[in-house]
Amino acid sequence: MLRWLRSRLFFPLLVMSLTAMAFYGLWPTLIGAWNGPRLHLNLFLAWVPYLLALVAVTLHQQLPERPWLFRFVAVWWLLFFPNAPYLITDWLYLTHWQNQLWYSIILLTSFTLCGMLLAVTSLHLMQTVVAIRSGPDAGRAVAVIAIVLCGVGVYLGRFVRLNSWNLLTHPGTVFRDTLAAMESHPNHAGVFGFSILFAVLIGSTYYGIVELRRTDRSREEQLVWRRERE
Repeated sequence: MLRWLRSRLFFPLLVMSLTAMAFYGLWPTLIGAWNGPRLHLNLFLAWVPYLLALVAVTLHQQLPERPWLFRFVAVWWLLFFPNAPYLITDWLYLTHWQNQLWYSIILLTSFTLCGMLLAVTSLHLMQTVVAIRSGPDAGRAVAVIAIVLCGVGVYLGRFVRLNSWNLLTHPGTVFRDTLAAMESHPNHAGVFGFSILFAVLIGSTYYGIVELRRTDRSREEQLVWRRERE
């Protein structure tokens, strides 16, 4: 089990999240009363798509005869996926902490890195398992669709103040609020501009990190790796 989790980057993500929470927990002691966003809750929500991706991988490995169950989890993963990179938008609050600027930068950076890496890892897990089940093209299609919808989801979460649950509990409200947001920007610069920029950011980050994972070890890294195993 530990090896299974390690190969899916569970422990590095856990250490980074605990570090971010430590910075967050020290704020009242070092600075004073907290007057910012609910970073702890946002980080918890960022973990949800990653945990759902682990569930999807488990279902693929242990219950391949029940594809409907895998699809059910995959839909939930897609709905919650924007919660991970959503942590980037908490930089909006930096202007409130000019007197604690450097600690604020460290704090927000730690949470942003957690959100981005949770997003990239969960997306890579889902793309990989879909590629195994339905082919590489299907895996790439899932990645592109998730990245594009992620930009829209983050916009709705930050500016329209909707969350993933609203899509299930009040889909009509989501539709109406989305149309209202589009109408408030006649040239669609708000919804589409933000969504495209955010999708480009997520897509380029995803490409870079995944390629780093796939790249063969350099000669120097191989030597170090061999010595560590001796």
